[in-house]
Amino acid sequence: MRRVKCISGTIGWQDKLQKVYGSLDEFREFANFYGIYKRLGFVSVKDAWDANPVIQGSTNPIDFRCVELIKEAKRIKKQYEKETGNKDFDLADFIDQLKFNAKGKIIKK
Repeated sequence: MRRVKCISGTIGWQDKLQKVYGSLDEFREFANFYGIYKRLGFVSVKDAWDANPVIQGSTNPIDFRCVELIKEAKRIKKQYEKETGNKDFDLADFIDQLKFNAKGKIIKK
């Protein structure tokens, strides 16, 4: 796993979902108990598993995210700050508002 600086500022890890969890059954256990698939922006455990996104996390639960959603939120944050001059954009909150639709496109909840 690659080491990365996460949203919280903590050094964490980053890898493909199916490398982090050994099987769909293992992922399903964690995903249903902790709601991980929702945090990653998917409608179901199976959708998340099949998409096999790059994810990252650390010891801080806020850091468990889908990298593609992080990149999209950062892009929007940069555009928002450029257009408004306002620097108080809550990146973590905005990432929670993004999800994937059935076609794999990023949409706002």
